[in-house]
Amino acid sequence: MTCTEKPWILAKMLEMSINSKSGIRKQNAAIVISDISRNSLGRYMVFNFIRDRLDDLFAVFPGSSFRSISRILKAVASSLNTEIELKELIGFREVQKSGGLSGSERAIQQSIDQAKNNVNWMKQNYQHVLDWLQRVY
Repeated sequence: MTCTEKPWILAKMLEMSINSKSGIRKQNAAIVISDISRNSLGRYMVFNFIRDRLDDLFAVFPGSSFRSISRILKAVASSLNTEIELKELIGFREVQKSGGLSGSERAIQQSIDQAKNNVNWMKQNYQHVLDWLQRVY
């Protein structure tokens, strides 16, 4: 279901992942959220969800919250590939430095590094790949 192109289904799944009565087990919530982030629509939704519902995520993952949220952030960052997305991730880190994610600095920095690598790859290769695809197809 995380592969759907229907945003309302993805939004519902995100909400269900933090609702203890939804049928999604707490130990699977981070997996569901991470899987949604791998969807081309879902990656934006998950990043916004993290920013908007961080306190709810901490409530869902007490004790293991840093590890679970770090896993989700890394999944989101693996698909970020524009300067705007990178700036948003850096801004998120700045807001959270003294906030709830202060124990996850390493994971956030790794996420930023991954996003930077993705942006650089796009700058260096996107046009070449596009040209090749247009020639071949």
